[in-house]
Amino acid sequence: MKRLARLLILAAVLVFTSATGLAGSSAQASPITHLSALTPSPVLAVERRNIVDERAREVGYKIDLNNSNIRAFIPLRGMYPTLAGMIVRYSPFESVDGVFEMPGLSDQQKEVLESHRDEFVVTAPNAAFVEGADRFNNGIYR
Repeated sequence: MKRLARLLILAAVLVFTSATGLAGSSAQASPITHLSALTPSPVLAVERRNIVDERAREVGYKIDLNNSNIRAFIPLRGMYPTLAGMIVRYSPFESVDGVFEMPGLSDQQKEVLESHRDEFVVTAPNAAFVEGADRFNNGIYR
């Protein structure tokens, strides 16, 4: 096994030196013969965006009723699992007040929602958050 590893390393060194032109070079400096060696090559600039971080900066510590996972409601007393499931099922909402118009809400559930009203925010639904069944079960368990 060690012999195979040494052989692979030796082959990689040989390929590298032949590809870079280092094989057979002498201690004497050779003149540059290619103009391309002097000009910088263009770099492709790619903008990377993290939609989750952008949304977190936008809403702060509030729970986005249109994009949050059902598990985001666990810390809010009385919300998980019934009310949280209803919110995920009946979203999107146009405003935070729209959550009070869900069908089948009892007076007690409305009181629970009212007690947490300041902890909610509504933004436009984003496919990165609401696509598939990830809002119900994102596979993250405690």
